[in-house]
Amino acid sequence: MDSGMRRLSPGISIKMPPIFAEIETMITGLFETHIEVANLEAAMTFYSRLPGLILAHLEAKRRIAFYWIGQPGEAMLGLWETKDRPVHPRHFAFRCMAEHFTEKAASFLAQHHLDGYNFYRTAALNPWSLPGCRPSPFISKTPTGMSWN
Repeated sequence: MDSGMRRLSPGISIKMPPIFAEIETMITGLFETHIEVANLEAAMTFYSRLPGLILAHLEAKRRIAFYWIGQPGEAMLGLWETKDRPVHPRHFAFRCMAEHFTEKAASFLAQHHLDGYNFYRTAALNPWSLPGCRPSPFISKTPTGMSWN
């Protein structure tokens, strides 16, 4: 493949401008994501119960909370309460150990009263994945209106 070309998938490549060759090696992962919630306390109650999320910072006056995902400093989830407009659902995925996908997903969803569905939006919790990705058995709507797997 030509230098400056980037393969997106089999049979699909794009020419990258020279500046992106440097930037491409600079980015190694996603550090944080932020979602809007209708009720900060309800969202905090839900996310505080998830194993691996640790409250990092709360600004009650601004109605925002930040959670470490995994070890402090690795990744962050921000919750921003919005009362002046509708919350637009978003999707994000947590990285977790493979046995949680294959052995514990269904019981985790049931324990937390969450309805799971697969990529095809059926109730079967069969693992699926995009090419090059780890399999994920479920997607779930959270009480905050978001979907995650």
